[in-house]
Amino acid sequence: LHSHLAEVIHKLLLEKPDDPLAAFESLSLDVKAKHFVADEPGLKDLPAEELANARMVQAKALFQVDASEVDGGVPNVLENMGFFSWAGVGLPQEEACALFLAMTKLKAEKGLELVRFFGKILTTGQPYYVLYGTGCAPVPSSAGADSVPPEVGSGLNQACYFVSNSVVEPFEQLPDVSPAQVVAAQGIKKYFTGSLDAPVTCDAPVTCFPPFPGAEREYLRAQVARISAATWLVPSGKLAFDEEVEEEPKPIIASPDYAPSEPTAMLDAESWSHMLGGILAIGRCTNPPKPEPEEGEEPEEVEEEEEKPALLPVGGDNAADKPFVLDEAYGEQPAWTFKLYHTQGKAYSVAIATSHRWPGAYSAAVNKADKVANVYLGYGLESTGVPFTPMAPPPIMVEGPEPEEPPDVELSEENKLLKEIDEANVYLGYG
Repeated sequence: LHSHLAEVIHKLLLEKPDDPLAAFESLSLDVKAKHFVADEPGLKDLPAEELANARMVQAKALFQVDASEVDGGVPNVLENMGFFSWAGVGLPQEEACALFLAMTKLKAEKGLELVRFFGKILTTGQPYYVLYGTGCAPVPSSAGADSVPPEVGSGLNQACYFVSNSVVEPFEQLPDVSPAQVVAAQGIKKYFTGSLDAPVTCDAPVTCFPPFPGAEREYLRAQVARISAATWLVPSGKLAFDEEVEEEPKPIIASPDYAPSEPTAMLDAESWSHMLGGILAIGRCTNPPKPEPEEGEEPEEVEEEEEKPALLPVGGDNAADKPFVLDEAYGEQPAWTFKLYHTQGKAYSVAIATSHRWPGAYSAAVNKADKVANVYLGYGLESTGVPFTPMAPPPIMVEGPEPEEPPDVELSEENKLLKEIDEANVYLGYG
């Protein structure tokens, strides 16, 4: 609604009709028509029975998937949603069961090593179900040339993500994310529409800055990368770097010396660690490799940002601002809060970590069973605690210097030049 009104007002300012109130409705219809392309019949044009039958056929095919064997590459989604249900969040059991079958089917079709449920992102239309997978061929980023090279097979692109508007529909693999897309996503705040091909910007200049390099498909991938890096948690000590590997960054493996702690210890922020590394200001998790200098030249000194490696405790996360609190004395809250549920079970209590920087991100740990799960259920927007203010456009370029006027030619010099031209014409036979 805000984008539509902004475009209509912008059109009124450009056209300046004599009676703006009378022309408002017609201009509004023109703006709507500009964004509507009826290349295909919409779902509302299909008969209700035909649409219902199509969904039924898709769901029936999904329930033909063989999930009788235990597959370590596909987690028990029903069990994980049971952990989160103690905090009052999660998916219904019917939806979780269908999601488990869809994950099993995707793993078999794509030949993936591992599949995880990232979360459900709410939109103004149909929601996005996002899956995380490893062992797949990456889809190159659609972004153009970038001054900062993208990460390939590591950092924000160490795995691939798949998305669908329904658990019974096919999942589409999202392209790798580029640093420029990550940086641009940090400067805008926009609800998703549920259409991967929808533009992130519109034609009205007041609503399209800063421009995002890509469509909603790329914007979704950038937000998923930011959420994963900030909210995927694991109990401290459960994972460790593989010191036997010399290459950087070192791979992360299960720690052989890990022993689950007491449930009450999970109420401390130091008992939780980030599974992934933090994002730098350039839109990567690591600084790009330095270019090799040519022969005889000294290497160029480049100031690099300090990297934030994986497995850092969440106690060092920046505090989140409380929404719309004007008093500075009460204007901050911890980035995470922790709570124990099912305390009657003592050792089998469920510890839930709730993110306030990314509302909708939760992490669950059952230390006695040595199980951990992460999920995101929200709109894919970061909470800043204050009303969003769009980034100001760059300053207008100053006018260039006025060109210097050439000096006046004296009459004698002008006559001399004309005489030389006449003599040249006579010599060439033009005179």
